[in-house]
Amino acid sequence: MGSVVDFVAGETVPASEAAAIGGAELHSEYVRWCGQKVRAPLGPEAFVAEFDRLRELPALNGNVRLYFRRAVGQPKIRLRAAPGTAEFALEYRYVERGNALA
Repeated sequence: MGSVVDFVAGETVPASEAAAIGGAELHSEYVRWCGQKVRAPLGPEAFVAEFDRLRELPALNGNVRLYFRRAVGQPKIRLRAAPGTAEFALEYRYVERGNALA
């Protein structure tokens, strides 16, 4: 299965709201990426739901902070590892399974 977190970490960059792309276009890029990685992509709805779990919020000092959100109304969990690293993928999967980070 094509990992949305790996796609986001390796293929996307934060953009202003004006430069943002829609879910359908982002999903198309994800499907292309999955084809290159020989992975089965998620469908559009599952992809958007998974993508929405990752929230990027610019910090006041210019850093980008990544958060994982299980569901609407649930607290966000800050992911501290650098995107694109094995540590980030492990951290993401750890909180995805319902565990809290120390």
